Amino acid sequence: MKVFGLLAAGLVCLGLGILWGRWFPIIKNLWTRSYVLVAGGHSLILLAFFFAILDVLRLRWLAFFFVVIGANAITIYVAKEIIPFGRIADFFLGGAAKHSGAYSQIVLLAGTIVVEWLFLLYLYRRKIFLRV
Repeated sequence: MKVFGLLAAGLVCLGLGILWGRWFPIIKNLWTRSYVLVAGGHSLILLAFFFAILDVLRLRWLAFFFVVIGANAITIYVAKEIIPFGRIADFFLGGAAKHSGAYSQIVLLAGTIVVEWLFLLYLYRRKIFLRV
């Protein structure tokens, strides 16, 4: 029942925001009222989706990727200034990136995210949580 309520509220906000956007433009930088309704509508729809998957269907294993990131979010924010994750990814994926043509930057960025996540997984498995 909560899922349908969240979904309905999201669709109403999204519809009202788009409708109001005809007279009052949807501008993110100004945080116009129509933008707030559209952004809130999208947020409520996503909340309903994740609530349905994680709490109603109990498929919590799907969220493990984000749990690992959230457990040490501040750590990775600081560590990326100290540890050269991009160079590590380039070391392992540089050859694949050269052969991927126009997608070379995507390969390297995805590799960087994987290296950062593996670092966070290492900390998570050893129960190392750095807090502020």
